[in-house]
Amino acid sequence: DAVSGTSKQHVAYDYAKRLHIGQVECEVLMGYALSNLAAKDGSPPLDLQFCEYLNISVCPASQSNSFNVMVYNPLSMTVQKTLAFPVAGNTFDVYDDQGLLMSYDVFPIETTSPAGPYTMYLHPVDGIPPLGF
Repeated sequence: DAVSGTSKQHVAYDYAKRLHIGQVECEVLMGYALSNLAAKDGSPPLDLQFCEYLNISVCPASQSNSFNVMVYNPLSMTVQKTLAFPVAGNTFDVYDDQGLLMSYDVFPIETTSPAGPYTMYLHPVDGIPPLGF
C-alpha cells in the first residue's frame, strides 16, 4: 500500500523509515567493499562517503577543494555518460583508475536548487571503461 499510494500516512512514514534504515546499512557494506576494491597495493582503504542529497545538488564532500569520486561501469562496453556533481568552479584534474589524466568537458547545470554555485556537469570525453572505475 505504501508504494501504490493507497495507504494511510503513518504506513507510508513507516515504509520510508524502513527503506532509509536499509539504505544506511547498505552504504556501510558498499563503502567497505568499494574502498577495498579501489585501494592500490600497499595503500590504506579509502574513506568513502555517500551523498544522500544529490537530487538537490548538495554534497559537502564535493564542495571542498579536493575530493575523489568513484564511478563504476558494470557493463562490458565503454559508456558515454554525463555525470552531475555539485561542485564549484570549472577546472578540475580528472584521473582514471590507472592514475592517468582524463579529458573531460564541464557544463553548468540549469537549476533553481539551494546549492548556489555548486552546480556543474562533468562529461568524461573518453567514456567510462567497461567493467571498471
